[in-house]
Amino acid sequence: MRHVRTPYVEKEEIERRATQLRVSLPTRSSLRSDLPAGVAVALVSVPEAMGYALIAGVDPIYGLYTGIVTALVGALTASSRFMIITLTNAIALVVADSLGTLGGPEQLPALFTLTLLVGGIQLLLGILNLGGLIRYVNDEVMTGFIIATAALLVLGQLETLVGYANTIDGVVLVRTITLLQNVDGWNVATSTVGLGTIIVILLLKRSSWGRYAEVVAIVLAASVVAAFDSTSIRVVGDVAAVPNRLPTPVVPDAQLAPSIVTGALAVAIIALIESAGISAAFSDPERERTDQSRNFSAHGIANIVGGLFQALPGGGSFSRTGINVSSGAETRWAGVYSGVVLAIIVLFAGPLVELIPMASLAGLLIVIGLEIIVNEWGDAVRSWTVSKTASIAMFATFVIGVWISLELAVFAGVALSLLLYVYTSATDVELERLIPRGPCHFEAGPFPDTLPSNQVTIFYPRSSLYFASVYTLADHLPAADSAEHAIVVLRLRGRDELSNTFVNWLEQYIENLRSAGNDIVLSGVSAELIDELGRVGLIQVLGPGHVFEKESVLGASTQNALMTATARLAEEEAR
Repeated sequence: MRHVRTPYVEKEEIERRATQLRVSLPTRSSLRSDLPAGVAVALVSVPEAMGYALIAGVDPIYGLYTGIVTALVGALTASSRFMIITLTNAIALVVADSLGTLGGPEQLPALFTLTLLVGGIQLLLGILNLGGLIRYVNDEVMTGFIIATAALLVLGQLETLVGYANTIDGVVLVRTITLLQNVDGWNVATSTVGLGTIIVILLLKRSSWGRYAEVVAIVLAASVVAAFDSTSIRVVGDVAAVPNRLPTPVVPDAQLAPSIVTGALAVAIIALIESAGISAAFSDPERERTDQSRNFSAHGIANIVGGLFQALPGGGSFSRTGINVSSGAETRWAGVYSGVVLAIIVLFAGPLVELIPMASLAGLLIVIGLEIIVNEWGDAVRSWTVSKTASIAMFATFVIGVWISLELAVFAGVALSLLLYVYTSATDVELERLIPRGPCHFEAGPFPDTLPSNQVTIFYPRSSLYFASVYTLADHLPAADSAEHAIVVLRLRGRDELSNTFVNWLEQYIENLRSAGNDIVLSGVSAELIDELGRVGLIQVLGPGHVFEKESVLGASTQNALMTATARLAEEEAR
């Protein structure tokens, strides 16, 4: 019996999606939580956005524009209401690589075209409802990726925290080892401000001022540094000046698209996987599961708008989402406020923002990174307890992210997830022998080493029947070489299609059984599968009375197959 989706189910699905798309207006109670969170995110966005834009090789102003336009649009459209969609370190690195051969007058048009392409790819994936593909990135790999990202966030801020000028280029871990070996090179004043910021945040989080901890700590640090007029402590103004102008519309250059489409695809994938990691690390307490397809579309819309208003490509930011959550955000309006506040800062408060010590921002980011690691550590330990094989993939993702690069860890994580899926599907084959205990009543029984002669034996494969798993299934089946007058009933309920590998094996298995005087019957076969077996000629090979269609009563088809096979054996014995 084919399943028909009713109009009522369609109506429920439409209503569910419409409910998710509604954006509730801000309330007075949520404003008390969301506005401080938005201010904290905006303050951290200034140096982060400018620094990441420098990594991408473009003017820092475009990083700020990403924090204004892309973050605001993303906050309104994303399924994950706490997620801040903006420029990230991993995306900045890929952008730098994509624009590496383009300079001069072509660079900015190429940048905005790249952002638009990234948005188009992401929106297309969302429209096609491909968010479910994220489920093939298993939890262990996602945990490894999240911890690696948080670890890089912490380690990457240590030099700024203590004011150490590292002369060694290399991965973050190597630079951290060098930092720890040269304590005498730390700036005492900078270290005091950075460590003091961490202490203030941790103390305030335990008080009634917890939701304002980040903002208070940053303002306090800036006030102390300004009061003592210490020139040895780097401030935001030492990185770059904060301009006082907002983005204006631009027209991307479509002629540059072919040369940057590969980079756009890489950025789009990295941004979406980072988004999935953020959804896992900062889940919405009011929603059981994040709608990843909507997140895909939200990224696409945010980047398309960003590409039209001088922004770099954006993705889910672990650091700023972490700040948003830890600052007490209650609704998606905290992300909107962060974009609005950042725009106000750019226009009117640039000189004040330039006074914020870089060490205090580093301390804030370190607290966020450590909180992420602590939250994910339980999942890491549980993963190791549950599955050592999957935990190896988690560890590999972490090591690749920390030792080599985060973007490679993203692709490696996807590849490892798929390999684990294929490996598990191929090896975790469950084949049951069903023993009749009454009408339509079967019990799982002991598995024979060889196929019993003069009997009907029912086998039920519960696992996947695709590719390598077929060969594992064949190895699990009892040997039929010495069997005589045996009939196998193969139950295929729950399968609407089969791989070509299984069809070829089944054809060979039928031939082997019949050449030894045995036979096979199929039960629980869906109408779709009957059509498929008919197209490849197996229905004709099996012959009449050898295929029993699935029925609404569980076990009825197999019961009918058993009765027919038993009667057939009785006829042969009577001859």
